[in-house]
Amino acid sequence: MALSPIPGTIPYWESPEYKGNIVRNLNSTLIAVTTIVIGLRIYTRGFMSKSLGLDDALAFVAFVRNNDTCLWKSTKRENR
Repeated sequence: MALSPIPGTIPYWESPEYKGNIVRNLNSTLIAVTTIVIGLRIYTRGFMSKSLGLDDALAFVAFVRNNDTCLWKSTKRENR
């Protein structure tokens, strides 16, 4: 359970200097762009040239791991 702020203060996520929404929106946009790029890469290498390799598997694993980390950090309460 989160502690309530000290009386007379405001939580940092309600302060005018808080930029969390900008970071979240940028993160969402970059995840969408990366998803398109990785999807096109897998489609091109797998279906058109029929030559998926270790580099494609590693790129996909890195993509999944990065998105997992980004989504996990963006859903933490102190980031809101």
